Amino acid sequence: MPTYDRGSTTPATLIPASRPDIGAVRTAVLSGRTTPTEVVRNVFDRIGEVDHVIHSMLDPAQDRAYAIAARLERDVADGRAPGPLFGVPFTVKGTESMAGLSASYGSLARRHEIAPHDGPVVQRLIAAGAIPVGLSNLPEFTALPRTANRLGPECVNPHDPTRIAGGSSGGAAAGVAAGIVPFAVGTDTGGSNRVPAAFCGVVGVAPTPGAVHDHHGYRSSPELTVVGPVAGSVRDVALVNAVLTGSEPMRVACNPDAGPMRIRWMSTSGLDDRLDPHVAAMAFDALDPAGRVERETSALATAELFDAFALMVAAGRAAQLRPLLADPDARALLTDTVLEQVEAARAAHATDYAAAVRQRSRAAYRLSALMHDADVIATPTVGFVAPPVEAASAPTAAVAFTFIANFAGFPALSLPCGFVGDMPVGVQLIARPGAEHTMVDVAEAVEHSVGRLPEAS
Repeated sequence: MPTYDRGSTTPATLIPASRPDIGAVRTAVLSGRTTPTEVVRNVFDRIGEVDHVIHSMLDPAQDRAYAIAARLERDVADGRAPGPLFGVPFTVKGTESMAGLSASYGSLARRHEIAPHDGPVVQRLIAAGAIPVGLSNLPEFTALPRTANRLGPECVNPHDPTRIAGGSSGGAAAGVAAGIVPFAVGTDTGGSNRVPAAFCGVVGVAPTPGAVHDHHGYRSSPELTVVGPVAGSVRDVALVNAVLTGSEPMRVACNPDAGPMRIRWMSTSGLDDRLDPHVAAMAFDALDPAGRVERETSALATAELFDAFALMVAAGRAAQLRPLLADPDARALLTDTVLEQVEAARAAHATDYAAAVRQRSRAAYRLSALMHDADVIATPTVGFVAPPVEAASAPTAAVAFTFIANFAGFPALSLPCGFVGDMPVGVQLIARPGAEHTMVDVAEAVEHSVGRLPEAS
């Protein structure tokens, strides 16, 4: 791998040779080989080692993490039953509410805002025994597919710090990839979990809309944004998703009696996907062990559907930012990207928005038709590897394959499937609404074949 003038921190130290998963951490704690306090100490040691380079953290919660760890140790001593995430550290995206931490949502205009209480997502995870260690970094109001804001340095890719981590859950994906935490929770409006997961070589999920009931914190589009996990393995995202949804864990082993999965491969997005043929080939080849793959030559989406999606997101963002926009001092602190999206929404008429909403049913029909004789649709998550920081300016291309799942209301997942050069490649799986178990079955088969990807060889 290339070397970097980053002092003693090199890509080899940014990406650990192996990452402990949820089961390993929980087992180590319950067996007495380690303690929750020691787990927390290791997290903040790791943050000290790598986060001055990758900038994955928005606001750490060191004191609270140690306090919760101590409580968990008392719970064990008192004989209380451990939860499914007992002793496992995690971060949540800076869109979420965590008591006493920043509620800036990545914006200078809200830099002094503090969350008064934990949101439901944080509450559920703590109730399951997990330990929150802080908020992960994000772009201002989640408005970019890269994690840059004016509050601090841009979150960059642990595989190559001269490249972006993606966004808007870039801090979540980079933190998991760098071995800071086994899992993180982000939000996904058009690819926000899946794009950085692909760029950073981890697994990211956008569940079926409504599966996670939480409208606290910031949501760029209440209709399209979903809360979902980012982790190092398919098994771990399945477990965290079960905690978030209050459901049984999604299956993580293929059913041998179900027959081969039917996978519809699509490598034409219908938009500016800037498809690298090496990326497409890597994603396609990873699918072969997972089932029967059929190539589809038509496009996944259309420019008309994307324009409708973009208008809905812009309108949702404009509505939520109305108080800031009315304050001249606060408005002056907003980035041009956010203001441009707000102005696009304001320039639209009510009939334009109504037409955009109607396009959602067309998107759902399109995906349903493509899946009429398939279990999942598979695509490259992104048509290229993470671009250099100075060259990253293609928001449409970054979400060309991912936006339609949110717009149509379908669940989707990205998992790593290999490397092009030294950078990870992700393959995306889209399933029918409520059929996360099918998506996970295919993902587990792919993961079993290609293995997890701690670093390039």
